[in-house]
Amino acid sequence: MRQKNQKVNQVFGLGYGQTAEAPLKPGSGIARIIIDTSYDDGGTARASLDPDQLSITLELNGDPIVPALTGAELRMMRGFDREYSQAGMYVLDYFDFNAKSIMGEQEPGLPTNPEDNIILKVSAGARRLAADSGSGVDQPVNPALKISVRSVDMIDPKTGGPLRRTPNYPIKVFRRKSLTTNAAGEIQWMVENGYDIRRAFFKSDDITHLSVKINGRDQLDKISKSDLEFDQKCFKRTPQAGYLIFDPGMTGRKQVDRLGTSGLDVELNPWVSQGGTIQVLMDNFETGRGLL
Repeated sequence: MRQKNQKVNQVFGLGYGQTAEAPLKPGSGIARIIIDTSYDDGGTARASLDPDQLSITLELNGDPIVPALTGAELRMMRGFDREYSQAGMYVLDYFDFNAKSIMGEQEPGLPTNPEDNIILKVSAGARRLAADSGSGVDQPVNPALKISVRSVDMIDPKTGGPLRRTPNYPIKVFRRKSLTTNAAGEIQWMVENGYDIRRAFFKSDDITHLSVKINGRDQLDKISKSDLEFDQKCFKRTPQAGYLIFDPGMTGRKQVDRLGTSGLDVELNPWVSQGGTIQVLMDNFETGRGLL
């Protein structure tokens, strides 16, 4: 049995409108972090925090490698992968247990060294009464919060021994970007150079097409959103309402199909039906992050 479970007992208080901090035990590879805000209401499990009330930040040695992901974003990403969800439960996935090999499974995992300082911050929005809460009942006076971590001892692909994270080891990092245009048409976005793109989540109902260019040449030549989503469904992904999702690794061969940007001019250009702002959530592999 590879998976280990760590219950996080040191959670420094969480109230509505507040942020709690929880140190996570280092030394293994983080496969999954589970934030449980559910409570028992007369035999019915309810969420004490709705998806838009929760956000989490993960800091590795002071570096925010997960920058305030909301519960709604966590649900959206798991929904895209057809992963199970439950009221009040929010999951940050690292390992890809649907991968086709052990190394593929652990590639997006977060290897931690014994000396690392890992802090999970959980923020809660204002308390909601029955009229506004997702459950239709008053939320409890204080939100429920239990945190657990599923971890796996990661294997160094070069030596076959335990993996130790080095500055050159790529880890999964989230970034945010805002794209703004005043008119319909193509938004040209030259992606910052130096990391590998696993996925990009464009939050907008106004995107009609996506162009991907590498060194000025079309990789995806103005593919329509409907055609892109057709391809994703063929690989057992579920498109999410309100988003256009760029997933170069949707084939399951994520190591060869992810989009590297090192030494390349990479453009991710959405086409929109009207002017406005698009919020982009990037899921990348990056080196030199979370260093002591």
